[in-house]
Amino acid sequence: MTHGSYFKKVLWLLPAVIMMGFLLSLFGCKELGIGVEKAETGTISFIDFVNAVKIRGGNEGLIDFGGKKIGIGEKDVQTLKIKNSGTGDLVIKNMFFKGDDFSFVDGTNPDFPVIIPAGKTINNIYLEFNPKTSGSKTGQFFIDTGTAIHNFDLAGIGLWVLTLSVPVAGADSNNTIESPGTVNPGETKEFTSDTGVFTLKSVPDFLNEFVQWTVDSASTAPEFGNVNAKETTVVLESHTAMHATINSPFVKVPDDQANINTAISTASGAGQSVVISAGTHNVNYDINLLPGVPVYGGYDTGWVARSYKTPSDRTNATYATIINFTDTSHQIKSGKDIKNDVVFEGFTVQRSAASTVPLISATSATETVFRYNTLTGNGSGAAFEYNGASTLLTDNVITGGTGAGVYITNYSSPRLENNSITGGTNSGDYELTYGIKVSENSSPVIYKNTISGGTSSGTGGQAYGISADFECEPEIVGNTITGGSAGGNRGKTYGVYLINNGKGTIGYNNINGSNGKSVSCALYVAYGGNLYLDYNNIHTSGGTERYGIFIAQGGRVRNLLNNGIYDADTALVFDFFNGSFETIDDVNGYFHTDTNLDYKIDITIPDY
Repeated sequence: MTHGSYFKKVLWLLPAVIMMGFLLSLFGCKELGIGVEKAETGTISFIDFVNAVKIRGGNEGLIDFGGKKIGIGEKDVQTLKIKNSGTGDLVIKNMFFKGDDFSFVDGTNPDFPVIIPAGKTINNIYLEFNPKTSGSKTGQFFIDTGTAIHNFDLAGIGLWVLTLSVPVAGADSNNTIESPGTVNPGETKEFTSDTGVFTLKSVPDFLNEFVQWTVDSASTAPEFGNVNAKETTVVLESHTAMHATINSPFVKVPDDQANINTAISTASGAGQSVVISAGTHNVNYDINLLPGVPVYGGYDTGWVARSYKTPSDRTNATYATIINFTDTSHQIKSGKDIKNDVVFEGFTVQRSAASTVPLISATSATETVFRYNTLTGNGSGAAFEYNGASTLLTDNVITGGTGAGVYITNYSSPRLENNSITGGTNSGDYELTYGIKVSENSSPVIYKNTISGGTSSGTGGQAYGISADFECEPEIVGNTITGGSAGGNRGKTYGVYLINNGKGTIGYNNINGSNGKSVSCALYVAYGGNLYLDYNNIHTSGGTERYGIFIAQGGRVRNLLNNGIYDADTALVFDFFNGSFETIDDVNGYFHTDTNLDYKIDITIPDY
């Protein structure tokens, strides 16, 4: 064979030999041998067939990265080792990629040219798979030696991944995210999907409120169905870390503040509410309610549950939130500029010692809503006092100390609804107790309450369910009213008592004058007092003298329609100028009505 023909055969074999000479080493240090490559010295390198092993995946020309999560920083980095097994220097002019999902680590190219001396190996070439979207990905990797370009196929699979994280600290420390599994505070979880569409659901804890979804990181902005909805869909095109932003709208007593007033002041500056946990909170200062700051009780000490709406809830040791005034001079105050967005609810309020000071005082046209409370007075001060105020008092249990349960005065016009109100207990002689006392031009609406005058047991004691005088005009509708108890000598009980130009619109009530030892009277009107009576049951249950309606000097009944008057043995109606009317016929005849009143009627209480 001639030298020329031998050289031709070598050239004919050169491309195949070059490809066989490369071995990519992936983690396991598999080497790429370079053979039959012309070096700058002009010599010809030798082929290292010993290291000619297959690349993983069963294809010598394929680098398969497998399935990788999109964009979460978990990059599959393969280390490429290249060995020059020839006798001369190997010069690599360039290396490059085809395909957006493959690159050198962090996108940094090596410095070219790369020169590998004979018999030496380099191991600082790092390939990276970082898919931008989901699905199967392909690409190519090229090595340019100047005389030839060698290429390798690249493959990998991008997987949809949603990482949800919930911070431990802060307002949402107890929040839970579900999508589709549950992520608790302090956790980060990954969820995969073939579509990239997820359902997010935020489950705030008991005292937190969902605000919006907040994205912590994402290479492509997610598309939310409604970023402000605690349950929504989201479309992802890359890995996304997010959490539910939760607002904690409460200042907790005693956890955040031990002093209730300080808590209210703090909440006022932050647009928050105050919540107070179960237990007895001894107080020796005024509690001043402020505009825009509701105050709530009835929470257990772990802040995981609340129960407060019934009297038994408010005596349950787990939930009972007791405000106990330890002195005689302090109270809860609701003053000017407070609107009906302020609520005080879920408390038992009491006092350790007898006092002339009310437990709660509403003044200066305040509109605070007081509901679901148990108020127990101690002393002659009313349990609740209105002084120029117009608040809603609803679903409370109120008991006076030795005087009134509720005192309404000085042009007040509140609404009292669905309360149980009982006057105080007093054993002194000639003492007065009141369920509700109304005076000085006040015009309350008293609707669907259960009202009792309390107990005045001394000689000459008097108990009043409702008493109104001095130009007052109460609207009394749908209540159950009893005069209370006055069992001492000359004791008197009254269901409703109007004097001194007091005017009462009274309808759909059950009014029982009760059983004062000396006198019991369901309705008493005198000295300019006026009654407008419709659809009431009017009666007594005991006493030496028993009157349904007693019209004293200066009193007047302007309307008497469709009422039932019974169990008033002395007189169904007694009129100062016209004497007693002892039969319904007599009553009907005198008041010029032809409604044929029966002794007792069925009452359906209307909305009012």
